[in-house]
Amino acid sequence: MNFYGDLYVKRFFFTTEILFEEKDFCFLFLIGSIHFDL
Repeated sequence: MNFYGDLYVKRFFFTTEILFEEKDFCFLFLIGSIHFDL
């Protein structure tokens, strides 16, 4: 993964962590993992 991709992921998960509770964050993390495996 390139630098900008990594930076985007960190920003995305940082934002999601603020907006959602932990259980929802874990769910989004799972979706994110599947998305970046493609």
